[in-house]
Amino acid sequence: MKSTLNIASHGLAVGALGQLALFGRLFPDHSSLCAAILLVPWFTIFFVTFCNAPFPCSARTFRYILLFAMCWYASMSLLGEALIFCIQPVSHSHFSLFAGRVLIYLFGAVTFFVFIKASIIIRRHENEPEP
Repeated sequence: MKSTLNIASHGLAVGALGQLALFGRLFPDHSSLCAAILLVPWFTIFFVTFCNAPFPCSARTFRYILLFAMCWYASMSLLGEALIFCIQPVSHSHFSLFAGRVLIYLFGAVTFFVFIKASIIIRRHENEPEP
């Protein structure tokens, strides 16, 4: 399951590039800070699932980490969309908003299916009685 989550987490990295297209228009002078903030979900999942060693945390904590990553990604996506809608900044790059949205929703949000499935499996494992 860890390898599947690790591969799926790369969708969050691609989605963060799409989010950077939104936030890059809003804050063109602070794009490196925006990139660091937007890559938090990917860093979190990638580093927890990177090696083949046992999980560095309990099952419940890992499930909360998955939930944190999904909430962070979704809230940054919604915040970017709301700010673009309200402010409507002028484009400073050749990267279109449509391409950014495709990266956000096609690659980033699709990873939620894998994370939700893993969360359900982990929750079932938590609730099993010890033999």
